[in-house]
Amino acid sequence: MPMPESFKEYTELVCQQLRWKKARSIIKQEIEAHLCDQRDALMKNGMDEDSANRESIRQMGDAVEIGMELDRVHRPRPAWEMFALTALLAFIGIFIKIFLTYDSNTPMQPIYSAVAVLLGTGCMLGAYFLDFTLIGKYPLLIYFGAALSVVALCLVSGQRMLNGKYYYAQYVLLLYPLAFAALLYRLHGKKYTGLFLALAGVGLLSFCCFLVPSVGGLAITVVSALALMIVAAAADWFSTGRARSFIFIGVVTLIAAILLLLSLMTSGGLTARIYAAFNPWSDPMGAGWQSIIVRELVGGARFIGRGSTGEYSTGLSIPCMNSDFLLTWLIHNVGWIAFIVIMTIFAAFLFCGFRLCFKQKNMLGKLVSFAVMLILTLQTISYVATNLGFALIYSMSLPLVSYGNTATIVNMALIGVMLSTFRTGSLVKDSTLGHQTTRPRRLRWRNGELTISFKRHIAS
Repeated sequence: MPMPESFKEYTELVCQQLRWKKARSIIKQEIEAHLCDQRDALMKNGMDEDSANRESIRQMGDAVEIGMELDRVHRPRPAWEMFALTALLAFIGIFIKIFLTYDSNTPMQPIYSAVAVLLGTGCMLGAYFLDFTLIGKYPLLIYFGAALSVVALCLVSGQRMLNGKYYYAQYVLLLYPLAFAALLYRLHGKKYTGLFLALAGVGLLSFCCFLVPSVGGLAITVVSALALMIVAAAADWFSTGRARSFIFIGVVTLIAAILLLLSLMTSGGLTARIYAAFNPWSDPMGAGWQSIIVRELVGGARFIGRGSTGEYSTGLSIPCMNSDFLLTWLIHNVGWIAFIVIMTIFAAFLFCGFRLCFKQKNMLGKLVSFAVMLILTLQTISYVATNLGFALIYSMSLPLVSYGNTATIVNMALIGVMLSTFRTGSLVKDSTLGHQTTRPRRLRWRNGELTISFKRHIAS
């Protein structure tokens, strides 16, 4: 049945009261759907079409009043606390580079870092105002684009490597959890086919990590993918049942752990590295020498002020001490107070971020924001562990604080994507994939209040 002109005029008048233009199309669809449902119900009770149209509008209430009430409810919700914590971490990073770790041999380094923060801020704001639902509209393009870009960078770089890695390709790996979140969103309702395709998706991304090669990128990719699959399974995203999804993920994880254990048994170098991470004194002149120096510097640190050195750390220094081991440098030269302050701010950032992630009503926003938080969290954990003397997996950077201009720009862009989900996620519905969602059943102005109730339906 065609939409009556009276319904269109009514919804247009309601939407004219909404200052947030992005919300207008959503509200228009909801109100028109309710009016049609109400009209059909009245016609089933014997009322003619024209009378049913008029009665549906009358029951809905005054269009201006409803629009003004909806305007109060539907407004962008910027996560100001996340903006503030991001700015604070970036400021701390610049302060440390200019006033604490300045090296006269590289006088331009603080300037480059400041420029990276400015570029990162531009990327963050651009991603913030960009429609994050593009990830849900073009998930395969995003997934394969991220995967193939690493392959392309490795081929273009040729033999130009730094510390055994294709330098710029390793930073693209930070996008892999987000790319996997896009793939997961595409696999909604695919049952066991979706689970196997998700597993194959992890395999392709892992293969690309080996091309770089980057153990840190591989760890972030695999751990994030596992966590994202658990979130999807908890929502029965694959339509196999939560229990079956969890069993599948558990079996795959167990098999992967067994294969990893077998590879460790056949790889002497990898086994020595892991053993040295737990007991660096077993190889003090080889795999464990950096961890020994770090542990001595940390062990001799004071709460405030410069600490003492030990047997191995006296007269020696670790390469990139004020970049890859920035926290170690701060703990030794400034004191534990610097570490406590920085970690407190990081803890607040991560707590607020994850709290907002799990408040997301739609699955796309939840997967995207959770992927970004996992990227930032795993970087932070691995960086802190290395800087405290447990050098199992080296992190690319301490997000926003340590040196690493490319990493700063990428991380700030990712934060912008996450903040975009917090800002507009309340308007997004996962109806494009046909899974269950909600829409208003009763939307009526009565006694000065807007009454809204909901019914479940399957989106077409």
